[in-house]
Amino acid sequence: MAYALLDEDRTLGEALRRIAGEQIDEALDAIVPGHPSRAVHEVRRRTKTLRGLIRLMRIGFDEFADADAAIRAIARPLSETRDAKVMLDTLEALSHQAAGKAARHMLRRIHSHLASEREAEREAERVEDLLDKSKDRLRALKARAEFWTVDGDGWDVVGEGAAITYGHMLKDGARALADGRPQDFHELRKHVRYHWCHARLLRKLWPEEMDARAMVADDLAHTLGHHHDLAVLNARLVKDGIHFGTGEELAPVFALAERQGSALEDRARMLCERLLAESREAFTERWHALWKAWEAARA
Repeated sequence: MAYALLDEDRTLGEALRRIAGEQIDEALDAIVPGHPSRAVHEVRRRTKTLRGLIRLMRIGFDEFADADAAIRAIARPLSETRDAKVMLDTLEALSHQAAGKAARHMLRRIHSHLASEREAEREAERVEDLLDKSKDRLRALKARAEFWTVDGDGWDVVGEGAAITYGHMLKDGARALADGRPQDFHELRKHVRYHWCHARLLRKLWPEEMDARAMVADDLAHTLGHHHDLAVLNARLVKDGIHFGTGEELAPVFALAERQGSALEDRARMLCERLLAESREAFTERWHALWKAWEAARA
């Protein structure tokens, strides 16, 4: 079924159990031998949709903190494996943007070092072990999710959940765009992804409106994701640069990464202006009106 509240959901608790069960099943189905990269991507994706789901219900969901911690425990180890692959992808993307021979040569040298056969074999073994542990944790989470309940119903629950996330986006967006710190952009990205979840979960309120918001949120989340990937690569080069070359040799790579980061920040600013044009109060009032119209149509 759909990752959305449906007309046939009698209560929020019923919707929560249905959607959570479906997302967990999708994650479990993705963990198959021989496809570790796909499995990691799919499990991480489903943990994000699960965290977005429980945040929409958080006001009436007494087990929110425990559920969120359990989902984080599944996602966090796999996030570290993602960083290893993403650094290679980021190096390749930078290579396409590099104008000078010095930068391209250094990028190839770094890529070759990080993609060494020994490192790849070691990483593959670790990923398989982590996926086995993820499968056990997902099964345990599914057993718990079958008994999840939501106290209260209707807009009082989901409206507050959506408003909390939107408020975080307003605050984090203002701070990130003012200060430009990588950690602030990363924090903004998390709440943008939850907002994307909420637009999809509440699609029935007004499909065209929610699809448009989800599209912009998805674009912003990917833009911020690329910005984070550059920050991860930059931190690795600062930490282990001596293994790749001298400071003079690395300078063109740092300069290229800085230019790309600035371009991504410009795009993030433009997308934030579209997604965050309303105050929290105006946003909540408008979505509440859509909720009431949907409830009236269901009745």
